[in-house]
Amino acid sequence: MKMKRRLPQTSIEFLDLKVSVVGNSLQTDLHRKSTATNSLLHFSSFHPHHLKNGIPTGQFIRVRRNCSTLGDFRRNAGDLTQRFRDRGYPKKSISRAFQRARDSQRENLLQPKQRTKEPRYGIITTFNNQWNDIRCILNRNWNILLAEPKLGHLISEQPCLIAKRAKNLKDRLVSSHYQKPKRSLMRGIKLTGSHACGECSICPLMRTKKEIVDSTNQKTFKLREFINCKSRNVVYALICPCQKLYVGQTTQELRKRVQQHLSSITNAESHFNQGKVLSTVATHFRRAHAGFYKQR
Repeated sequence: MKMKRRLPQTSIEFLDLKVSVVGNSLQTDLHRKSTATNSLLHFSSFHPHHLKNGIPTGQFIRVRRNCSTLGDFRRNAGDLTQRFRDRGYPKKSISRAFQRARDSQRENLLQPKQRTKEPRYGIITTFNNQWNDIRCILNRNWNILLAEPKLGHLISEQPCLIAKRAKNLKDRLVSSHYQKPKRSLMRGIKLTGSHACGECSICPLMRTKKEIVDSTNQKTFKLREFINCKSRNVVYALICPCQKLYVGQTTQELRKRVQQHLSSITNAESHFNQGKVLSTVATHFRRAHAGFYKQR
C-alpha cells in the first residue's frame, strides 16, 4: 500500500469540492478522485421512473452548486452527461436536467431550503410492475372519495404513493439465520423462568415457575434463563401428579419432546402388549396412573 501526502499551496480538496485561491478570492470546483468509477444507477434498473428521472436533476444541480464559474460548470456537466449516456439515460432526461441546473441561480442553491412541517400521508407498497397502474388509479379516483358525503370531511389531501424495495435476486437466493433481537417492553428487567408460549397445545401443561424443588431431598434449582414451549437445547423436568420428578434433556423444541412423552403415555398399554420397550415416563404412568395424565 502506498500513501501520498500532498501540501498544495493554492488549492485543497475535500469530499466532492475543490477550493482554490485565485487572486484575492476563493473559487470552488467539482472534485472527483482519479480512482472514481461510474457508479450511477443504470436506467434499466427496476426502480420507479420518477426516481430515475430525478437522479440527473440532482447531480447537475450539485455540479452547479459546487462550481463558482459557469465555465467550470459546463466542463463538469459535459463529463457528467457522458457518464449518464454510458448508463443508458435518454438524451431528453439529461438535457432537461442540464437546462434546469444552468438556469438556476447559484446563490439560491447555496441557501438551505425551508421545509414545511405539515404532515404528509403516504401509502407504502412494494414496487412492482403494477406500481404505476396503482398510482394512476389513485389519481383518477381520489375525487370520488372527496365527493362522498360521509367520507369527504374525514379525508385530507391525496396521499403520495411510496415505493418500498421489493426482494431482489440476492434476497431470494441468500438467506441469513440471524434474527434481529426484538425490543423488550420491560427495559432493564430480565425475564426468567418457564412460561407458556400461548400458541400450542402444550401450553396448558406448562407451569410458570422460577425454581424447581426436588421432593426427594428438598433441593431447590433456580431457573436463570427464559424458557417456553419453543425453547431448544434445554434440561427440563416433568412433574408427575404424584409429585415425582423426571429430568430430561433435549435439543429439539421442548413442546415436541413433551408431545413425544404424551404419545408414549397414551400408547403405553398397547406397546407393552406388543412387547415393545417402554420409556421411563411411560412405564411410570402405566403402573401408577393407568396410562392417564391430567392437565393442570
